[in-house]
Order: sequence, then structure tokens, then C-alpha cells
Amino acid sequence: MYIRLMRTTISFDEATLTQAKKRAVRAGRSLSEWVADVVRRELSAVPTRQAATLPLLPEGNGLQPGIDLFDGSALADLMDDTSGTDAPDPSPPGPRLF
Repeated sequence: MYIRLMRTTISFDEATLTQAKKRAVRAGRSLSEWVADVVRRELSAVPTRQAATLPLLPEGNGLQPGIDLFDGSALADLMDDTSGTDAPDPSPPGPRLF
């Protein structure tokens, strides 16, 4: 099997290059072979996803009875309704001119 090799230039900071050379020597490989193997492994690895951590809500702060999440207009009405709450008056402060 013939594999066509391509030449390229990669820039590393000095510390990274020194560490890569040491690892290549320990592995008994040339730096080029070692870097190619590392890149190949990284490209073939199956990406892992961490499960999202969701905050736990205290009891009683869930969906309230009678709320239909699929009724958009009713939800908008509920969000706009400030009667019976301690919500601040949405009108701007200052004298009213009309």
C-alpha cells in the first residue's frame, strides 16, 4: 500500500517543540512520525460530550397548574399580566404629559 506524504510547516513554541521531541525519542520515532501519529489519533477519536449540568429548582417553582406551554398567546398574556403581583409599574418615572 502506497501512502503519499505531504510536507508542511507547523509552528510550535519552544517548550512544546522540546517536549514533542523528547516524547518522539522515547517512542523511538522521528518527530515527523510522532506528530503524524498524534494528529491521526486525535482525528480518529470519537468526540465525547459532557452531560449538561442543570440547576435543581427548589420545590414549588415548577410549572404552575393551568399553564399550557403550547398556547403561545396565553403564555404572553400571563407574562404581561402584573395584576396581583408586586411587579413594578412598567411606565417610565416622571410626570405624565397626557
